[in-house]
Amino acid sequence: MKDNDAAASEVIAVVILIAVFAVAAGIVGVVMLSNPQGDEAPAMLASVMYDNSTADDHRLILRHEGGDPLRKGEFQIFVNGEERTDEFSGESESTDWTDWENGQTLTLGLGSDPEPDGVLITSDGIAGSGTAWMLHLVGEGAIVTVVPTPSPTPGTVVAAFSANSTAGSAPLIVQFTDTSTGNPNEWYWNFGDNTTSGVQNPTHTFTTPGFYTVRLTASTTDDSDTTTRTITVVGPPTANFSASTTSGIIPLEVQFTDHSTGTPASWSWDFGDGTNATAQNPSHTYTTAGTYTVILTVSNAAGTDTATSTIRVSACAGLGLAGTYYPNREWIGEGVTRIDPRIWFADNEANTSWQKSGTDEYNWPIATLGKDDQFSVIYEGYLIVPEDATYTFYLTSDDGSWLWIDDMDTVLIDNGGYHSSTTKTANIHLTAGSHQIRAKMFENLGKAVFHLEWSSPAFARTPVEDFCHDPIAVAASFTAAPQSGTAPLQVQFTDLSTGAPTAWLWDFGDGTTSTEQHPVHIYTAPGTYTVSLTAANAAFSDTATRTDLITAETPTITEGFWPMDEGSGSIVYDKSGNGYNGTITGAGWISCADRGYLVFDGSSDSVSIPNSAGLNPTNAVTYEAWAYPTEYDTDKVIQKRDWDGHGLDLDKWNGWQGGVTTTSSSKTTIEWGEGRPTLNRWYLLALTYDGSTLRLYVDGEEKASTPLTGTLKTSTSPVYIGSDANTQKLFNGSIANAAIYSTALSPQEIGAHYAAFTPAGCPADAAFSADVVSGTAPLTVQFTDLSTRHPTAWLWDFGDGTSSRVQNPFHIYADPGTYTVSLTASNLFGPGTETKTGYITVTSPSSGYDILLITEHPKGGYLRNGGYMEFTVSGLWSRIKVGETSYELNQGDIVHILLNKDQAGKIHIAEQDINAFILDDITVSINGLTKGSGSIGDGDIWINTSSGMVSTLTLIVPQKNAWTRFEIDGDQILYGKDKRGIVLTGLVPGSDGTLNLDISDKPSSSEIHYDGGVKEYSFI
Repeated sequence: MKDNDAAASEVIAVVILIAVFAVAAGIVGVVMLSNPQGDEAPAMLASVMYDNSTADDHRLILRHEGGDPLRKGEFQIFVNGEERTDEFSGESESTDWTDWENGQTLTLGLGSDPEPDGVLITSDGIAGSGTAWMLHLVGEGAIVTVVPTPSPTPGTVVAAFSANSTAGSAPLIVQFTDTSTGNPNEWYWNFGDNTTSGVQNPTHTFTTPGFYTVRLTASTTDDSDTTTRTITVVGPPTANFSASTTSGIIPLEVQFTDHSTGTPASWSWDFGDGTNATAQNPSHTYTTAGTYTVILTVSNAAGTDTATSTIRVSACAGLGLAGTYYPNREWIGEGVTRIDPRIWFADNEANTSWQKSGTDEYNWPIATLGKDDQFSVIYEGYLIVPEDATYTFYLTSDDGSWLWIDDMDTVLIDNGGYHSSTTKTANIHLTAGSHQIRAKMFENLGKAVFHLEWSSPAFARTPVEDFCHDPIAVAASFTAAPQSGTAPLQVQFTDLSTGAPTAWLWDFGDGTTSTEQHPVHIYTAPGTYTVSLTAANAAFSDTATRTDLITAETPTITEGFWPMDEGSGSIVYDKSGNGYNGTITGAGWISCADRGYLVFDGSSDSVSIPNSAGLNPTNAVTYEAWAYPTEYDTDKVIQKRDWDGHGLDLDKWNGWQGGVTTTSSSKTTIEWGEGRPTLNRWYLLALTYDGSTLRLYVDGEEKASTPLTGTLKTSTSPVYIGSDANTQKLFNGSIANAAIYSTALSPQEIGAHYAAFTPAGCPADAAFSADVVSGTAPLTVQFTDLSTRHPTAWLWDFGDGTSSRVQNPFHIYADPGTYTVSLTASNLFGPGTETKTGYITVTSPSSGYDILLITEHPKGGYLRNGGYMEFTVSGLWSRIKVGETSYELNQGDIVHILLNKDQAGKIHIAEQDINAFILDDITVSINGLTKGSGSIGDGDIWINTSSGMVSTLTLIVPQKNAWTRFEIDGDQILYGKDKRGIVLTGLVPGSDGTLNLDISDKPSSSEIHYDGGVKEYSFI
């Protein structure tokens, strides 16, 4: 130390002291002392921290805070007078180092030693020659630097200055003092933040964090000199971090990485499971399923900040998907199951296109289960999704495949059919956690391929590997916002449960429940409420209870509140308890259940409430009401005072507006700038004044405001609802829930009023009649709507599987039976339903369904013009020819055959194969596109299995002598003695009937044949 002290005594320099705040266990600072002029000094800043947070593992940490780098071997570090440079390690204790640069740290292990008394750093300078430069401890909590200064020449100006503070948090006020020699008489200061001064000893405020080079130029008439100092201004840090994953299966290891800005000096992590850490970038393992909120708090001398993130952890009984293989194409029979990490295989024949990856087998499922040219496989389990995002799924197969996620009744990707290796995609938004998944695939004729991949904004296309093959244990969790406020309090509950729950039961603590996943609930009464959620899937359930979670506070007491729900009489009662009742003039009541309102005709109707001191607030006020306009005019909703008074109104040009008069101004009016509002709907209007601002709210949202001061003027005028003081400017429409408050309601309170209260109004009262209620089939009935309360929509259910939305419909009952009819009528306020059980009775025709003999008719049987048959092609190698053009049909093609005239013909269907269809004049459409018209003859159609067959073919049965007997079995099939058959519905002799050609699971040969007339038949 003596040599170093001697060297320091030889230095001629100006010392700049930069103070900073202590962090962690302790921070010490260093000072740079310059060599004589001519040598190159390393210009840099450094900080020192003593960390004793771990017993017997104390550490001394030096951080390069900016400036020139220092190379190992060109400087020395002395601790308590002992040179220990080589004992320091780099960024981690096991890291060697060669250079010390900006932002890097050097660490010295101290064992259990206390904080050092001093740190001394010396350097040979950037040029590597000359007397040593020294960085010297100045004091705890300080960073000190010395800038080399030329030796003065006698008689010349030497600029110099001091500062009462060289470091601190923004805003930092610094007093600069000129100490220049040589008798300067002019001073020019540049503070480094684009501001200057010509005062000898200025005071300056630095408002923004940063490093500022302050420059002083001191001058005389003959000479000048410049010197600089650095001011350090620090600000509070901004917390930010990332996690290597935000969801997964226990045990889940998560690496957290700090991304905070503003140079934090300490880090405090709360992992949400009762554990924490102080490392900058910790790793943590979650061992219990649940949803965890991770909180990072960062601090420095200027302040603290926090950031949060959510980690979802699932319990998985077993990783992988359960794949069940069947030695056929239909997923039937005794399957063989194994657990696979992912859906990814190709057989030997397909290897040229789809190579195996990692441990995947070339020939799964050959090697494990064996197969021939036909097999099928079903994969089932649960997909683990890392974060809320929209995911793209890629399903590749040879032959057909399908994918379901969450909704097992709706296919997400349909890659079905017979085809070579084909990829189809679909996008779906998934929340973090587990989701039920199912995938199916069948193979025909070899070259089997089955791959499932996915991508998201966070990662590129890759095989899906995050699966559980059994139901995942549910861990119930939820949040609520807000958790306190004035009743009525609307709260949004959000389910955060893990384990792919499919059912939810909420208990809100006020006697009400919900089965929605993310319900909204309104607490109407003040109180403290405990909320519980039970979440369940097919195998597990769990309940989360949060005691005293919601606090609904007592609402602001109104001066007057008129809900207008009496329903009759001439008095509107004040429900605030203050007794400010009003008298009705003309306005009419509409009410149902516990809701009601007054209807104003815009001509002479109004409500008058006598004046009272309580209805004249002076410091603050809120006027509030629900209004339903039916015409435009300059109409008053609620009014106090005369023409220049306070209240809400509807201007026929400017829309909703409101105004008050104060002692400091005449009437001030604000309006919603959207112009005329929509008629025939309810609006919640609110006008508030709090002594400084006048605000107008519409439907819970602030629409206009203006500054305003003064005390509200009072008046002896009554309060008027629906008119002004002169019973003019009359409102045309309906008003409900009018109120006056002696305070300015908050936006939250007004928003809660809008959400909690359904405007007074009554659902439609459904009623109807029918012109006939009984008769023989077919029975035509005229229904008449008799509903009240102005319905605008109707839905009829005729009881025979058909419905109508016509107000007064006709309906034909084709079959005998007793039918229950219901009508649901709806208006603005909701639906009402009337149901009449067994209302319509239909009996069989007088001819009955006995055996009938039909006499000869020269025309014979025929199919009526305009009938059609439509079906979907299911098999391969199907075709149809119309006129001179043939068409090859693919699986999934929809074929529509329309008759263009009355004509006889022949149709032959064996099971689901159509192999005869002979008609003179038809039009054929495929997938909605017309292909051609003309005749279709013997051999012109071959449909190798079909499905979804529907028909409106109408069979006309003329009278003719008898020779063939038909019978109806339970499927309405008529069989001739030679096993020819037809499907007939509602057919009676000598009349029309509908021919339905759906004979799946019927005898191998069923035929309808028209070539000269239908003979005798009977209904059994």
